[in-house]
Amino acid sequence: MRGALAGGVLLCTGVALLTASCGMASEVVPHRFSVTTDGMAPTLRKGQVVTGRSVSHYRPHRGDIVVFTLPSWEGDGVGIKRVIAISGDTVECCASDGLLLLNGRALTEPYVRDRSQNSELWNSNSRVLWEPTRRRAVPTGSIWVAGDNRGGSVDSRLWGPIPASSVHYVVRR
Repeated sequence: MRGALAGGVLLCTGVALLTASCGMASEVVPHRFSVTTDGMAPTLRKGQVVTGRSVSHYRPHRGDIVVFTLPSWEGDGVGIKRVIAISGDTVECCASDGLLLLNGRALTEPYVRDRSQNSELWNSNSRVLWEPTRRRAVPTGSIWVAGDNRGGSVDSRLWGPIPASSVHYVVRR
């Protein structure tokens, strides 16, 4: 089975099969995705094929790259981003050198192409949507995600935290 998923984020290939064990879904078959944007560059490049491990009950870990259902206002489809913060964390932009602050401490992100873009997220009316120096708390059961290419990614800087339950795959590296 091969089908494009809305939102221009990923192209799914193959079939992920779920089995039941005591009435609960479990991990079985890895799923392959073709990355269709540069929002995760340089870590994942447009056209690159990655493998995701199916998760039925995702337990968030900072640094995971996850495939998740996009927020409803983004339309149907999936996104692929890095988990920056988990339940109970706070995220703030930005330290003087452009680094995100996680729980009040500068977050070292060697995978980010240009950290000066942490504070830049614009809509079609050129209004800033992510307010620099605004601290955001991540509620229970949620995660805060961002693309590694901050200048080319729409993510939690716009959406806010997303439900951890929206995660379907963790990308294998």
